[in-house]
Amino acid sequence: FDNETDVLPSLGLLLKKPVDDKKGYSPEVLEQMSRLLEEKLTEHGGRLRPTAASLGISRRSLKARLRDHDLNPRDFR
Repeated sequence: FDNETDVLPSLGLLLKKPVDDKKGYSPEVLEQMSRLLEEKLTEHGGRLRPTAASLGISRRSLKARLRDHDLNPRDFR
């Protein structure tokens, strides 16, 4: 470097993960997931345990997905 104002970037920049702007699901995939949840809830009368089992996920995970899709299992009884 020729003058004192030239400064190298910090080594911390090498350790930072690049920002990923494409997080989450596409609208089409969300719609498919929502329809699958609705179908399984209807199939099992809105009951969480058999619905979660048929999807291969825990009830806690199912509840989170229902919240993500603004679905209420009581609506499927």
